[in-house]
Amino acid sequence: MICFVFTSCATADEEGFQVVFEAGDYNRQFVPVTFQAPDSLKHPFYELVDPEYGAIPVQIKGHQISAIIPELHAGERRAMRVVPSENRNEIGISTQQKEGSIAFISGNGQPVLHYRTSGEGQDLGGLDERFRRGGYLHPVYTPAGQIVTGHYHPDRPHQLGIWSGWSRVQTEARNPEFWYPVTGRGEIEVVSADSLWHGPVHSGLHAEHHFIDKTAEDPVPIISEKWTVQVYNTGRGVDRPLFIFDLESTQHNITDAPIIFTEHVYGGISFRGNDEWLGEEGTRLLTSEGKSRFDGAPVREVWSHVDSHQSRAKWAYLSGAADDGVPGIVILAHPENLNFPEVIFMNLREPFFAFTPSAMGDITIDPDESLCFRYRYVVMDNEPDPEFLEQMWQDFANPVTVAFK
Repeated sequence: MICFVFTSCATADEEGFQVVFEAGDYNRQFVPVTFQAPDSLKHPFYELVDPEYGAIPVQIKGHQISAIIPELHAGERRAMRVVPSENRNEIGISTQQKEGSIAFISGNGQPVLHYRTSGEGQDLGGLDERFRRGGYLHPVYTPAGQIVTGHYHPDRPHQLGIWSGWSRVQTEARNPEFWYPVTGRGEIEVVSADSLWHGPVHSGLHAEHHFIDKTAEDPVPIISEKWTVQVYNTGRGVDRPLFIFDLESTQHNITDAPIIFTEHVYGGISFRGNDEWLGEEGTRLLTSEGKSRFDGAPVREVWSHVDSHQSRAKWAYLSGAADDGVPGIVILAHPENLNFPEVIFMNLREPFFAFTPSAMGDITIDPDESLCFRYRYVVMDNEPDPEFLEQMWQDFANPVTVAFK
């Protein structure tokens, strides 16, 4: 969900209307922006017109207008005009229904990511069938077609691309688990994943997952998790190709009792990297605070960081070895997330990473209340500099402001 919105009572006319984009204190490159639509839009299609960049596609979804602004300099105020367009604004990111997944495809035919609707069609290689599930993102690709995620590795078959789960849970007198499915204490099932949208700026889906408590006398769903995945048509950034997508997870307590995620070093929305990134030299980490996998948490021994201080960060960049380029992904945490800046967990010898809100203590969701997390993922082939990564986080956390003129 895009929440950076400027409201206005302006109305559109045949000549369109003018908007002013303000960069604020940060340089911006190929930044997604969303702002409130005027009260009345009389035409089915519009575009932004800029003297330097020409026509920029816009997308109208509900009462919001979205666009991707090629560049703004720190302190810049740039006026553009939203005008009716004869261009039907073709789809920028398309989707394809495949066995057990929904694939998002870029305009030039490159795959961006798959949302797994089920475990159908997956070769588990002899793993316990209880590991088979949907409700996660894999594979996630770089613009050059390299895969940055992994799943169903024999040593960690429960780690599935980009997924959600909690290891230690209490509700009433029970202790279900939504992390390692072969315990038999809980499972996560996909309820729906059929709400798709498309457009020239972004495409996406809404999905619902149920967390099933199997420690109850009769298995019962206790959490309804809503996912919104939004994939941006960034094409080529100003100086590098990028794929950008957002994930919002809202977990709602649908029982009459509090649900507690007890203090633990991992849990929440996690990331499993490509299996080729295995080994002490396989995965590289850089955080917003300048920490690497060796000078931050974790430390030298695989599990020694369990009892040690965990570093906190607002973004983390992970990359791995490859024959061609340096495929990597930066995970940007929104400042409204619980316990931000977030504690990180990373295994020394495996490409497993998590922002872990439960590391700061127990988390309680009361009946009919929700817990929401928002992350942006930026996938690339060339290793970026920290200044660029910080800029991407600022675009997400402190977006461009928009005013009608």
